[in-house]
Amino acid sequence: MRDYEIATILNSDLDESGQAALIEVIESWISGLGGDVARVDNWGRRKLAYPIKRKYEGCYVFWYASLPPTTPAEIEREMRLNEDILRFMITRAELLLPSKE
Repeated sequence: MRDYEIATILNSDLDESGQAALIEVIESWISGLGGDVARVDNWGRRKLAYPIKRKYEGCYVFWYASLPPTTPAEIEREMRLNEDILRFMITRAELLLPSKE
């Protein structure tokens, strides 16, 4: 298992329940592929530096997770297929941050 940070910008046109549902779907992708989510960091709605798909705002959400080495490619595939995810980036983290519990 390796530690990863998954950064996403979600469509700001979604209401709160739609965003929560999409966050749960992404968490289910991570756990369904054998990963463990350590923390979810929701920054909320922010103004974008430049328009993405004609949107000027996006909802920033970060996941810190431990994943098997082949899992990031599968998660990227799922994220590319979802139209409500404007941008994403999966990077290898040096160490997981402790959870805020």
